[in-house]
Amino acid sequence: WDPSDPETFFMGNLGRNTLTLPGTTNVDVTFMKDTPLWGENINLQFRAEFFNLFNRPNFGVPNARVFDRSGRDQVGVAEIEDTRTSAREIQFALKLIF
Repeated sequence: WDPSDPETFFMGNLGRNTLTLPGTTNVDVTFMKDTPLWGENINLQFRAEFFNLFNRPNFGVPNARVFDRSGRDQVGVAEIEDTRTSAREIQFALKLIF
């Protein structure tokens, strides 16, 4: 690899920070209910937790490599192939507090 060799890489004229990535939005919600059982000392707690409640896809970074080493067009430029966050997850819990 020789940086002075023009065949090694291809210099373009696009400015820095010109690629805008998709934003990330995530809504997490928790619901809790305490229910007193036998007197004041024993409680039953129910909890429901929702992660990514609206199941919004947060897309990953697009493929930014435009040319290969020989200067030919790269296949799949600006394609987004993955997501940054996971899909909706729901978690339920019961806790006996005494």
